[in-house]
Amino acid sequence: MKNYDQIAQVLIKAKEQYGFKPHYKNGFIFSGQCTTSQMEELDKPNSGWELISTTGEYRRQAGFCVNIDTDEFHRFDCSGYGFRVVDGMVVMR
Repeated sequence: MKNYDQIAQVLIKAKEQYGFKPHYKNGFIFSGQCTTSQMEELDKPNSGWELISTTGEYRRQAGFCVNIDTDEFHRFDCSGYGFRVVDGMVVMR
């Protein structure tokens, strides 16, 4: 099993800064669907976030890429937050 602490820390930082439960896949952090106030924050110049859907989902580069096997499934905790590895992603629970 890989060590996913680096991914977890980036997701925790995004959660604490913006209030959504993000997930990681293929070197990107995804916001999931955002509220209007979250969208306003992510739309700010130089935020690093890119709108990728009409439902208000954003993504930004994580700064690293970890290949996650799509067959891997397990749960882990980091810094008091729960995570799930599933379908090639790391998702906050």
